[in-house]
Amino acid sequence: MNILREAIRSGEVTVVALCDVDEAQIKKADAEVHQLCHDHPKHFKDFRDCLRSTKPDIVINATPDHWHALIAIEAMKGGAHLFLEKPIGHTVKEGTAIQQVARDTQRICIVDFHRRYSPHNVSGMEFLKSGKAGEVREVRAFVNYRWGGVSPTPGACARWP
Repeated sequence: MNILREAIRSGEVTVVALCDVDEAQIKKADAEVHQLCHDHPKHFKDFRDCLRSTKPDIVINATPDHWHALIAIEAMKGGAHLFLEKPIGHTVKEGTAIQQVARDTQRICIVDFHRRYSPHNVSGMEFLKSGKAGEVREVRAFVNYRWGGVSPTPGACARWP
């Protein structure tokens, strides 16, 4: 939703469709879209039906990674430009195939690095640049998503179940 939220806030898009295999996710996204704008997107569970039915100008592909290449290729073949969440695919061959379809169809494929424009990241960068934190000499960072409910020990190797 972060990518779609920022697209809506730009005032440059009309949301024509929401697609997810999980109906609960579609309902949640639809509720947020209605809070942000007056668009009434159609709902789809199958991306192929979504692309065929709505013929979007732009597709935001923020699905789980293993779907990225297939959806990206089908969207561009259908005439849409693409905003593709990273990673673009699971293999070099998937990335090469996406690149080739973008060239063949003359569609724009942008790979997302949302950490550069997400509101909380932007405000953090602004705070650091303001000097309010003082001189920054070293930064250590980690991300803990608690995948599978297991949290690794910081600085240690972890095995995921």
